[in-house]
Amino acid sequence: MGQYRSVQRTSRRNRSLKDDDEVIGVLEEACISRNRIMAVDREKVNDVLDVTGLSESAFSFVLESRDW
Repeated sequence: MGQYRSVQRTSRRNRSLKDDDEVIGVLEEACISRNRIMAVDREKVNDVLDVTGLSESAFSFVLESRDW
């Protein structure tokens, strides 16, 4: 008797975002305001803090607690 094996097929989709102005234009046509989609990326703010002399407190509320 022969052995049968199953073959799994997968597909991948690579996406890259179009030009900012084009994306914003499409969203605005769908009645989504520019202000609604423009947000601060927390990771990028952390990157900025790593490479500049800016203070963390300029961007964040800092609450320190101590476990005694």
